[in-house]
Amino acid sequence: MTEITTKRLILRQATSRDKSTLVREIGAWDVARWLTRVPYPYTEHHADEFLHIIKDQPFNINIFRQHKLIGGVVLTTDADTQSYELGYWLGASHWGHGYATEAARAFLDIVQKTLDATYIKASYITGNEASAHVLNKLGFQETGTEETYCLPRKKMVTCVTLRLATNI
Repeated sequence: MTEITTKRLILRQATSRDKSTLVREIGAWDVARWLTRVPYPYTEHHADEFLHIIKDQPFNINIFRQHKLIGGVVLTTDADTQSYELGYWLGASHWGHGYATEAARAFLDIVQKTLDATYIKASYITGNEASAHVLNKLGFQETGTEETYCLPRKKMVTCVTLRLATNI
């Protein structure tokens, strides 16, 4: 995927130059506790693995503001249901400014033009009202709840599941 530019943000893949910021931002407990698939504590080794893996994943990009990494957005494939799932995160000092919504909206605009999907899934851990608000603004509709293993918390958590119908 090429670079995506919005009014305030640039979405592109992170590089090794971004590694220390990645470790600091996603590795903070206030961020990690709301993510299900990110190890905690998040180390430089985890960042190295991530940076290696994303080279072959065009829909796994990071969010930059004024050339500084502030978050990430990803679309994963669910082979069982042949569907896609949106995920995103922001460093805690960047919460509350609309960056997650702005980045995810631009990302989804490209995704919907590129992929053949009737819907895109998303979920958030119960209690994460900020993420609920972002997904609501993006047009996602709640479909229920499910129990999911949360790697940072090392236990099962309840997640609210959502779905976005696409225009494809």
